[in-house]
Amino acid sequence: MLITLLTDFGLTDPYVAMMKGAILSVEPRAQVIDLTHEVPRHDIATGAFLLERSVEFFPSGTVHLAVVDPGVGTERRPLLIRTRAFTLVGPDNGLLSLAARAGGIEEIVHLTEAAYFRSPLSATFHGRDLFAPVAAHCAAGVPPASFGPPVKSCTMLRRPSPRRRGGELLGAVLLVDRFGNCITNIERRHVEQSGPLVVHAGGRRIDGPVRSYHDAPADCPAALWGSYGLLEIAWREDSAARRLGLRHGAAVRVQLP
Repeated sequence: MLITLLTDFGLTDPYVAMMKGAILSVEPRAQVIDLTHEVPRHDIATGAFLLERSVEFFPSGTVHLAVVDPGVGTERRPLLIRTRAFTLVGPDNGLLSLAARAGGIEEIVHLTEAAYFRSPLSATFHGRDLFAPVAAHCAAGVPPASFGPPVKSCTMLRRPSPRRRGGELLGAVLLVDRFGNCITNIERRHVEQSGPLVVHAGGRRIDGPVRSYHDAPADCPAALWGSYGLLEIAWREDSAARRLGLRHGAAVRVQLP
């Protein structure tokens, strides 16, 4: 009975602990794993990216509970999405969509059955009062159809794809991690080569790829294929984002052969 949590709540307030308490009150045997609670506030796109890139590492049958929910208490629907290998629980604002697409959607349920919610239901904290207990009941074996009626679709996000312009591939920074590594939206298949790369970002020419962060030249930016399977710009034992002035959305160019 494995449940993962992803939120933008941070760890200063007791909100994450409350969600865990709501889960364990329903199913004390549940094992709860934190993916992250440091999604930038209200940043649905970043939350969706992190969720998508995390789900493949968990056993089949895992329930992934995600809450980045600026529309809490409005008409946005609460959803459960069952895929071939895992189940997603969270708001219908695009947060679940990238992971759902990757997993292969088999069933989408609009969460309406109040018997599975905490009462009273707070209009400002569906993570604790609605999503957490539903995730716990789901992990305990309650079938998706018990939580509400089926729906045909959910809000889908599109991750920006790199595009070609002449002899270049134009991409962008998707995420800056806590080490200052700049993860881009460029995959190996976009480059269509296995040899050296010439990358331009932050006004610098960056040669690569290096094999690891430690293999990067001292006091110089480097490009590498990181653990997300995406092109990263890094700075050995320092922040590439700070040294190059890069942030989410910053342009990245790759010269093509």
